[in-house]
Amino acid sequence: MSSAHALQASVLAVAVVVPVWNRARLVVSCLESIRAQTCVPKAVVVVDDGSTDGTAESVDAWIREHGHALGATLLRRPHAGAAAARNAGLDAIGDAPLVAFLDSDDCWPPDFLQRAATALGQQPAAVAVSADRLRQDLRDQRSTLDCLVPLARDPIQWMFSRDAGVGSSSVFRVSAVRAAGRYPEQVATGHDCVLFCRIALLGPWLHCPGEPVTFLQHHAPTSGQAGHLAEQYPDHELMWARMYAGLADELGAAHLPAAFRRLTLEKWWRRAGATMSRIGRPRDARACYARAVRSRPWSRKAWRGLFRAFLSARSTS
Repeated sequence: MSSAHALQASVLAVAVVVPVWNRARLVVSCLESIRAQTCVPKAVVVVDDGSTDGTAESVDAWIREHGHALGATLLRRPHAGAAAARNAGLDAIGDAPLVAFLDSDDCWPPDFLQRAATALGQQPAAVAVSADRLRQDLRDQRSTLDCLVPLARDPIQWMFSRDAGVGSSSVFRVSAVRAAGRYPEQVATGHDCVLFCRIALLGPWLHCPGEPVTFLQHHAPTSGQAGHLAEQYPDHELMWARMYAGLADELGAAHLPAAFRRLTLEKWWRRAGATMSRIGRPRDARACYARAVRSRPWSRKAWRGLFRAFLSARSTS
């Protein structure tokens, strides 16, 4: 038995889902990072979400050359969005107890699955585990290392106040993903935050130390391939603010203390207001700043934004 298969036998089996849309070259690097894992996945499902640039053909060629040992398959479907693609992949992974959702522009270090599956195997009550992430911004070649120990301490407040872009550096219990309702397909962007917060309600979220997962950011201008999902929506900050407001109502005071909720929602609505002003939607900007003021009436920044948005809306009426 090879060393990789020996490690596989000692930890819980992991299936991998890779949603992809118009990333014919980037997805190959992503798949190579899966092939390099010391813990061999039980299955790899690549879901092509209606690509138009030859991505499906690129993945198919890679699978024919390298995919047999990984149980890799390509699922082609009409374009329906990232949440639907991830759910379709989840439906196709078989009976693996763990699942990892790897974005097609991210890459794992070789021992990522081994570390994550071992951690979940040692703590049966845990529902998820995350490794640190290294964000590489290709606009200025800067790298930022994010330690995700605080995420494991309080995943709901961490994701509510920052972001939920930890899918590629996390492994989940399949039972928890399904119990939490899977990815909400009606949420165009921010669906990962909704799902992950729901998963966090079901049990502990672990952190596994070691080499971080690499996340590429703002690669579209240089790669000529599809960028981050949010980049497809100029008003994504407004979409996020609405998502967080709905999520706050769902989670309630038991998981979001009142002061934290007010502070965080004011921030998201104020960011949405700034974005609406920047893209020339002054009435929407005014509405967002008004929500920021209602969230935290003593915020001077929110009031200043509302005043500027009011003046701008009047000048365009």
